[in-house]
Amino acid sequence: MRKNIQVKLISNSIIFISLIFLLIYLYRIDLFIPLKIVNAGLLILSVLLLFMGFILDALSIKIFLKYNNVSLSLSEAIVLTGKYSLAKYIPGKIGVIIGKAAYIVEKANVSNYRSLENVTVYHILFLLSAAILSVITSYNYLNRQSENLFLIILLLILLLFLLSLKKTQLVIRSFMKKLFRKDFYEVYSQRSIILVLVGAMFCWLFWVAGFWLLSMSVGIKITIKAALLFPLATIVGVIAFFAPGGIGVKEGVISAGLIFFGVNKTDSISVSVYSRLWYLFGEVLFFMLAIIISCICNKKPIIFNKV
Repeated sequence: MRKNIQVKLISNSIIFISLIFLLIYLYRIDLFIPLKIVNAGLLILSVLLLFMGFILDALSIKIFLKYNNVSLSLSEAIVLTGKYSLAKYIPGKIGVIIGKAAYIVEKANVSNYRSLENVTVYHILFLLSAAILSVITSYNYLNRQSENLFLIILLLILLLFLLSLKKTQLVIRSFMKKLFRKDFYEVYSQRSIILVLVGAMFCWLFWVAGFWLLSMSVGIKITIKAALLFPLATIVGVIAFFAPGGIGVKEGVISAGLIFFGVNKTDSISVSVYSRLWYLFGEVLFFMLAIIISCICNKKPIIFNKV
């Protein structure tokens, strides 16, 4: 009982703190600007693709957890993904992982270590799938030959395959046990890893397509190749721990990349800012959906639960 109270307190605190920091940073960098919409239909379609990506993210983590003996319904997976989507704006960016881990402990009654590890591994796999797409964009920057690009992607896929093997993971588990003096690293099934990578890849492709349509909807034409900047910018934003939610860093990568692909400086900056507003709008919508589902499932608002 005491453990459940502590988990709910952590979970609820992360939600409130993430909302506070989000408002603070948006106010400080002045992102509250109107969109100059040229084609409303394309804009709506881009938001739908963005939202589909969020749903696919929830489905992917549900499947991953199921293969690792943690059972969540699809509605619970949507709550898990959406409820803490804004926690990345808390400095340090660990709020997302801690919040999701706390939710899994509460719903699935698993240990803190196991829950934290499962969420961390899932996020690493999710970013690795983005890294494969980012290689394409990076090679466009470097003007390398397509044959070399294909070879690097093939090597990345091979590396992921080796990491998914049971023997490889047993070696990692042994290393982690010696390093932390605690046996908390699980051996993940190869099938669960492959399914997450495939699901995450489709998720990123939905977002890339949405980003491309967003640019077209505001009258700025970019190529699909240029739209692949989105996963690359996201990874750089995640690595930049000093920037909550990657704010500023992500936009800088997108604008610089679009200039490289021949888009003028003004339009590049506009698209990068619009992409932040677009993605944030999707996050807020998904957050609201998660809260509504949470309220329906529990018959009372989770964020106002008595602890």
